[in-house]
Amino acid sequence: MVETIEIITFAEKLKVIDDPETLYENYGALVGDSFSDKAAPCFTQSCINEDTVRVLKKSSDDKKSVCALAFDIESGELLGNAQLQFEGMEGNLSLDASVRHKCKPKECYLEQISVSGSARGKGVGSKLLKWCDDMALNRGCTEITLEVLSTNTGAKSLYERKGYQVDPSTIPDGPIDGCITRFVHCMLICRFDYAVFMRKPLVNT
Repeated sequence: MVETIEIITFAEKLKVIDDPETLYENYGALVGDSFSDKAAPCFTQSCINEDTVRVLKKSSDDKKSVCALAFDIESGELLGNAQLQFEGMEGNLSLDASVRHKCKPKECYLEQISVSGSARGKGVGSKLLKWCDDMALNRGCTEITLEVLSTNTGAKSLYERKGYQVDPSTIPDGPIDGCITRFVHCMLICRFDYAVFMRKPLVNT
């Protein structure tokens, strides 16, 4: 499938389509589908969809210019996305300002990545991660960081294969402490879960 995947930024896609609302809705559905099984029971997929669309519409043009969309060239289906954040950019607007990530100089933060259920295991995630590396290097970054739920072992294993390492200093003493102090979204407040911080050094080859 990798050969039939096209990656384009959200900002670029908005310039070449006639119906931006459908693009926003498809984006929200993709993220909702990816995270609905990881969210607390009190959050429905439609709730996640709506919140995702609301946040993206509020995001700056700069953020949309570093939001990657992976499309199947043949069908036009949206298969995945990756949202980056660089120094000076606003963080995840779905979070309270006090807990949003703030990038350090020369840091690229992978704020969120999703792959549709039908496209998992087919190289979409790897291609998006490669795009993220390239974008970060092009902007002069020396490392890329992310957070992943402690229970999302599949994603964590993928990141480790791609060169990411867990930062042990960010692992909380216990799941309850982690849920309270390092939750990555309000939907996690009902779950005994926490975010693992991972980093990867970037080197031009």
